Amino acid sequence: MADQYGLFFNSINGDRIYDADSFSEWLNKFFTTGVFNGELQVTADSGMAVNVASGYANINGKVRFFEQSQTFTLDPASGVYPRIDTIVVRLDTTNRMITTNYVKGDYSGNNPQPTAPTRTGGLYEIVLAQVYISAGATQILANDITDTRADDSVCGWVTSTVEGVPMDQIVSQMTADFMTWFDHMKGQLSEDAAGNLQLQIDETNTRIDGVDTEIGDTDISSLGDGTITGAVSALNNCLPYLQEITGTTTTAGIITLAVPFEKVVSVNVSSVGSNWYVLTRKAGSGNAACFVFDNAFTSVKNTTVTLAVWRLP
Repeated sequence: MADQYGLFFNSINGDRIYDADSFSEWLNKFFTTGVFNGELQVTADSGMAVNVASGYANINGKVRFFEQSQTFTLDPASGVYPRIDTIVVRLDTTNRMITTNYVKGDYSGNNPQPTAPTRTGGLYEIVLAQVYISAGATQILANDITDTRADDSVCGWVTSTVEGVPMDQIVSQMTADFMTWFDHMKGQLSEDAAGNLQLQIDETNTRIDGVDTEIGDTDISSLGDGTITGAVSALNNCLPYLQEITGTTTTAGIITLAVPFEKVVSVNVSSVGSNWYVLTRKAGSGNAACFVFDNAFTSVKNTTVTLAVWRLP
């Protein structure tokens, strides 16, 4: 109904009178038509019966709470053709009621289609479920039922109609304001000011381009591939790292490492029993690094030892 003054105000001498449609008009603006989340589910019962759980339905601002579950016994199956029945919630504005109903489907060969919900002549239906009745069926199974409560085209969940701020209108207004400011400023910007602004932009771009080849005042273009990432990688390849090497000493307490002599920075005994020992660098065969334990420590002769070796890559 038409709203002349807004909703809702106390009446003075009958000047503000509202009816049920006034309330529906108000409610319909805030909530969509459908069922409330998780309610009014249709499930298989025994034989040809289905059960509709309790719950709320909202249809165009008219609401009903079905406090008790309901059971519908579907018509017997055809012996030849299948059909698809539907379980609906029906708003009847003529008789002023909301009810749940069973709608028997039509036969159409071997490819039946569900009956479309009625939405004319004071009737408005939302479909809770479709039930496939195969030829000769004597029982409704769970996989015969298609839940359509989430399908907005025939039912849908009740949600708020306020989905978000209309950003397109806000952006449009901000764009218009900017263009007004820009048109005002561009006529006042002198050639000298414009040229100076362009020089500052060019200088900034040059400094940004130099970030890849300079760190502060240091030129890194000759390190690695000349980029910051490449320079860091090249520096890491020059730094020594710790490697544990296990080997067996000779009867003279000598151990030869599978590391080139010039790559060894320092060597420490990582573990030989519970004692620590002194190592002395010794010439080895080829360019392999060779070390000898102090001859006084017979416990490290002809035995397995682990050395902590600081070496270059």
